[in-house]
Amino acid sequence: MCGTGSFLVGLPVLPEVDVAGGCFTIGSASSDTYPLKMTPTHTRMVPRYFMDEREVTVAAYRACVTAGKCPKPHTQTDSQGQTECDKCNYDVPGYDNHPVNCVEYEYAKAFCNFMGRRLPTETEWEFAANGLTVSTDVKYPWGNVWDPAKACFNTPTTTCPVASKGKTLGGSDVNPGVPGFYDLSGNVWEWTDSEPCVYQSNGSGLTCNLPGERVVRGGSGFDTDPLIMRSTVRFSNRTGNVPKAGWNRNLGFRCARTP
Repeated sequence: MCGTGSFLVGLPVLPEVDVAGGCFTIGSASSDTYPLKMTPTHTRMVPRYFMDEREVTVAAYRACVTAGKCPKPHTQTDSQGQTECDKCNYDVPGYDNHPVNCVEYEYAKAFCNFMGRRLPTETEWEFAANGLTVSTDVKYPWGNVWDPAKACFNTPTTTCPVASKGKTLGGSDVNPGVPGFYDLSGNVWEWTDSEPCVYQSNGSGLTCNLPGERVVRGGSGFDTDPLIMRSTVRFSNRTGNVPKAGWNRNLGFRCARTP
């Protein structure tokens, strides 16, 4: 079922989806050239969890900055010629309902803590996108066929208002009035709290040798390759004191929590 968000005074209301969890196949059998492999597919058990219905907006994040609990995101005025800052949303008039972007990992964690939540794992993120469906080839959060109308993808403005595209749950389209997730494909890449580990066929004994990075999921409005928007695709990004040249206009997030 869909939650109503936080009841604490002064916190943004961020609707959640109650995800029952289950045993599912993570990854894809598709060959790919991305740095983080999606292969081999393997089985994982996901306990019940909650995850935000939509990406965190500029307005919601600003409430955390105002409360003194979150750093201000990087902005266009910070850019000083850095390409990755030229589309940061935080200081752009009229973008309060767009996803906050140019957000470092530690900033995303601070916001989720502010809300009494946490960042999702990449397993939880992929389960929200695919559910119990088996992804052995191309798979998007709504099914097997790419549909640019369902994702904020390669747009003139590069981000879209949150919840302005299709709503999905477990690998299928759902109606706006029922529980589901917006923007699991496109708008901004979303931080997870998972290290970029190498998949193993039995799902155990993972090799995790990049502790200074975290997995990001979902693609962004800056991407031009539809295959990047698949719900199994994994990229990683650096954490902690990222130099200005590494500030990333693609990066946003949503939160999760354990019941």
